[in-house]
Amino acid sequence: MSLRAILKDAAKLAFDAAGDALSAITVKAVTPGAYDPATGTQANTEATEDVRAAVKPIVDGEKSDRLENADTEFAILQAEMSLSPDLLTIIEFEGREYEVVKFVRDGVNLTWRFFARAI
Repeated sequence: MSLRAILKDAAKLAFDAAGDALSAITVKAVTPGAYDPATGTQANTEATEDVRAAVKPIVDGEKSDRLENADTEFAILQAEMSLSPDLLTIIEFEGREYEVVKFVRDGVNLTWRFFARAI
């Protein structure tokens, strides 16, 4: 068994062990459609996926040029999400929508970390 497979299993066990500490969120990937000059509209396509996430607010020490104190971090196990994120990704959590302002994945592709702002 490779080191990556061992780490992937360990990450899944950690998420499973967290149980109720994780929150249910919906990730919405938005794909821009073609612009229709006749109507002046653009029809976007949306795909959604329900996943578990560790959720925490951004604190002063984590602020940067793109992050603010009001932002929220969502850590998601990559194995639970098939959507490919980008800066058009929307996260729905506790009845609010959040726009992703930054996202990173760890070096061995185990988790996504989304940094999002309520809209």
